[in-house]
Amino acid sequence: MRVKVTKKFSFDSAHKLELRDWSKEENEKIFHDCSRIHGHSYLGEVTVEGQPGTRGFVIDFKHLKSFIQEFIKDKFDHRMINDVLPEKWHPTTVENILQYLWIDSGLGNAINKASEGDAWLSSIKMWETPDSFGEVSDDRWRNYNDS
Repeated sequence: MRVKVTKKFSFDSAHKLELRDWSKEENEKIFHDCSRIHGHSYLGEVTVEGQPGTRGFVIDFKHLKSFIQEFIKDKFDHRMINDVLPEKWHPTTVENILQYLWIDSGLGNAINKASEGDAWLSSIKMWETPDSFGEVSDDRWRNYNDS
């Protein structure tokens, strides 16, 4: 049997939706008001799935909290997301932030290692506004992270 556990998180950041090789006018045409610097109070959830170990945990919530702090909050809280995300993840949409967290941040590898290989990153959900969120999930997380 597999069990899923979830830890919530929040952070405040600013960003603007732009592609740097586009003109200001092109960015405004596509991204409208979001082409100007603005901020969000992001809310999110990280879900881990796996087999509970001998201590009864899929992953110790203390470890999950520290990974969220290291790989998400320390990187994004009170920062300009455009300066944090590598260029390949621009524009800094919630979809691209989620892909970065899923593929490039190291979060999934840390979770897998802390659980001694018995658990994996199942999903990340992130609200940009109270009624708009994105989610990335895949039961095949390990296929994306071979290291």
